[in-house]
Amino acid sequence: MSTKNNQGKWWGTAPHDWALYLETTFIPLYKKIISRSDLSPGVNVLDIGCGSGLFINMAGAKGATTSGIDLSPELLAIARQRNPLAALFNHDMEQLPFEEKSFDLVTGFNSLQYADDIASVLTEIKRVMKDAGRLVIGIWGSAAECEALKVLASIASLLPEPPGGSPGPLALSAEKKVENLIAGAGMKIVEKGVAECHWNFSSLDEALRGILSAGPSAEAIRYAGLEPVKKKLVSTLESFKIYEEIYVLENVFHYFIAGKA
Repeated sequence: MSTKNNQGKWWGTAPHDWALYLETTFIPLYKKIISRSDLSPGVNVLDIGCGSGLFINMAGAKGATTSGIDLSPELLAIARQRNPLAALFNHDMEQLPFEEKSFDLVTGFNSLQYADDIASVLTEIKRVMKDAGRLVIGIWGSAAECEALKVLASIASLLPEPPGGSPGPLALSAEKKVENLIAGAGMKIVEKGVAECHWNFSSLDEALRGILSAGPSAEAIRYAGLEPVKKKLVSTLESFKIYEEIYVLENVFHYFIAGKA
């Protein structure tokens, strides 16, 4: 199985739009995790699905030594510009290119749910984590908690129905799904919490550019065409227009911090 081959092609179609309009929406989650981590000099951090490198930049600013992997060469190009000292790789999650017990902190924000084989990913994470290390997983809340998921669902309606259990935004969001996977990997949850990661756009153009930069949008465009996808987005976004062309979609992300059992 290769998550890189199956998912990588969808996440680099508009890398600068992703970096500007969507990756920044995770800052509240990143800040919450940083506040709960000792990211002093000498601490080694690995970000799985590092995208255009915003979390790595924030962790590096605290003195941590940073590494990252991502499926998209285009997003990694931005991450390398932002983080010239970080070790960044275009690589699969299921086979991490690092030695055993290399990292004090391993993070996966909005990424692990896209893995073809999440159990293999967790086994690899446990291998590269130090004995006292920590894993952080950040995932979408339920559809009821996240207005952005209504927008993503509207364009998903243009796609064929995926097989049950397929990777996707909500693949890890079912009740107890993450807890059971972590326990099965021989790790234990030490903290759970939430962070509000709203989508705020100051124009319809910004909203479209941001949402169209995400992997599910790219997949819908390839299947249904750009104009039908844009038409669906414009219609769905109308209910989230707050004032003139200001759009706000409220979202809750859940995070899990785990260590070796």
